[in-house]
Amino acid sequence: MIPVLIYPVLNRFDLLRKSLDTIDYPIGEILIINNSGDDSMSAGLIEEYPNLNIRVLNLPSNMGITGGWNLGIKLYPHAKYWMFSSADTTPSPGLWQDYAEKSGSDKFVLSANAGWNIFTVGEEIVKKVGIFDEYIYPAYYEDNDYWDRMVLNGFVVDVNILHSQVYADENGVSQTIKSNEDYFKKNNYTYWQNHLYYHAKKDSGDYTCKGWDLTRRRDHEWIPQKP
Repeated sequence: MIPVLIYPVLNRFDLLRKSLDTIDYPIGEILIINNSGDDSMSAGLIEEYPNLNIRVLNLPSNMGITGGWNLGIKLYPHAKYWMFSSADTTPSPGLWQDYAEKSGSDKFVLSANAGWNIFTVGEEIVKKVGIFDEYIYPAYYEDNDYWDRMVLNGFVVDVNILHSQVYADENGVSQTIKSNEDYFKKNNYTYWQNHLYYHAKKDSGDYTCKGWDLTRRRDHEWIPQKP
């Protein structure tokens, strides 16, 4: 059984449902983090999937990718490993079992053709490497940063590459961002800010995490928030 599956979701709950429809393997609990700020986006999810143990967290604002991943780890601190999935990613039959059979407390597992759209990270890695750097907000370079930190801590030999198929919807979150001018401008700005931050860490060799920062959080938000 997969201990816990965490889905941070910003706006494409239709694609999330498409992903949930593919689950064909036992999962202890599925945590859906609604980052949209709109509770109605996740309405009915639990009732729609009575055979899945779903818990929904409706948040007032977007925690970002790293914030959502870290929240999942913090809320399930006794899991042997944590599984994370993007909402706009649709696995092929058998992929969930494939992950379950190869994941473990000292393993990092991802699918060869999906990058970090679906991955698992074990408790031994988190104990040594730490959680994700929330200064990288709301997205981009969080995967590069954590990969480098795993390598620096000697976990590269434990990386497992799967060959199960995963399909990222071409009309998914990235296309939604591109179709909205405000989203698109803010997306480009935060991409380059996170690019500069990551490469400064890489160039210096100092991967110390700055972590959550109020000024950066406000400066990088994609969706304007009420005071």
